[in-house]
Amino acid sequence: MIRTDCYLAVLKKFKIQYPLAHFEIVTRATNHCLSPSWQLLQKYKDEGLTFDEYIPIFLYEMERPECQTKIHELANRSQLQDVFLVCYEKSDDQCHRRLLKKLIDEQIYVTPPIH
Repeated sequence: MIRTDCYLAVLKKFKIQYPLAHFEIVTRATNHCLSPSWQLLQKYKDEGLTFDEYIPIFLYEMERPECQTKIHELANRSQLQDVFLVCYEKSDDQCHRRLLKKLIDEQIYVTPPIH
């Protein structure tokens, strides 16, 4: 399962509570391929870009091959263990974690039952 309810301020607590989970820190500070570009982050945080305007630009950025590889990797991993997407934002309401969760969830392939 992909989860977005963890953020950096509570990461330590979540790691104790979910010792078998995988925590993927997806921030610009870690230069993670699944974080928004500095340019996009600046436009959103400092220049008044709305979240609705942010979404298509972020999704376009996630089409890069390295992003697609990581999205597939996390989709596969989430079939074996909980995966937490972690960044600075407390809520995922207007956060790229929510968008990433949707992209990852779309990659999960469920094998149909054998009759």
